Amino acid sequence: DKKQAKQAIEKAKSTVEQSLAAGIQIISISDSLYPERLKKIPDPPPVIHTMGDLTGLSAAISVALIGTRNPSEYSKKSTRRIGQYLAEMGSAVVSGLALGCDTEGHRGCLEGGGVPVAVLAHGLHKITPSSNQKLAEQILDSGGCLLSEHNVGVEPQRGYFVQRNRLQSGL
Repeated sequence: DKKQAKQAIEKAKSTVEQSLAAGIQIISISDSLYPERLKKIPDPPPVIHTMGDLTGLSAAISVALIGTRNPSEYSKKSTRRIGQYLAEMGSAVVSGLALGCDTEGHRGCLEGGGVPVAVLAHGLHKITPSSNQKLAEQILDSGGCLLSEHNVGVEPQRGYFVQRNRLQSGL
């Protein structure tokens, strides 16, 4: 009905305004900025939300570096070294900004002077876990980017992490 349509339009306008105010770019699948790799996955999101430099989304070489949230010390060091090595070899490093292996992969990528891409399972209005806020800022400051398929204001939910994984593997 007309009332519901009007409410939906107002909500969409509000989402766009909030996103722009926060420095979040909204990119549709028909936009030339939309990553070609994501178009090739099953069920690509019709819209993505990004912050930062989008160069890493179309890097010639891109590797997803993900793993457990509770790695051993050896695994932490190894993941960090792998992230650094990949960056030094010119690869973008894609991960989820989660604790553990994701965090270490991003840190290694930064140490190697690479382009980190963090895919989040919620809106870009916040960083989860909050302990990775500084890491997210470093990613943006280094020329990397944050990406989500969720609107600003959308909070993390269990199923969203599985959805995020298809984006990480696609990139």
